[in-house]
Amino acid sequence: LAKLYALQKDQVNARKYAEKCVELNPDMQEFREFLIDICGSEKDYTALNEHLEYFIKTGAYDESYYFRLARSYRQMGSFKDAIDILDKLQDKTGYKKEIGKAKALVYQQQRNKRRLIKELDLLEKSFPDDTDVLIQKATMLQSQGEHEKAMVTFQKLLLLDPDNRAASQNIIR
Repeated sequence: LAKLYALQKDQVNARKYAEKCVELNPDMQEFREFLIDICGSEKDYTALNEHLEYFIKTGAYDESYYFRLARSYRQMGSFKDAIDILDKLQDKTGYKKEIGKAKALVYQQQRNKRRLIKELDLLEKSFPDDTDVLIQKATMLQSQGEHEKAMVTFQKLLLLDPDNRAASQNIIR
């Protein structure tokens, strides 16, 4: 019934029946996934987090659950929880660019300049040839008024990608 209501775009009843399915059988992953989508679209972060945490706690290994949970925490303003879940993922997988970028986004939204710079420095050190990382770092430095450091980073970027328009335009300014 939950899926039929969803097809009819009746989110209220779709959610109600999906929740009933999960209540009767907590291991019913299909309906938990369904509820993750519904709760996410409704911005019901508390319920969304509950279902994402269930998958993580039961050992269902899918990095997307960690990233979705971190994003949900960030959207709620629970920055420490967002970083904690990204740290758990990092403990499982090692440091990855996607994790570093997600942490940088949390620090940026939190307006934690010191941690943001530290994370972007780690990203640059870990992925020195990644132009996306260099653009993110240079743009952040520029927005923080650190124009000399931004220019150095834009110049590194141009060495890797001489046709990079963003770097060229910022160096001309």
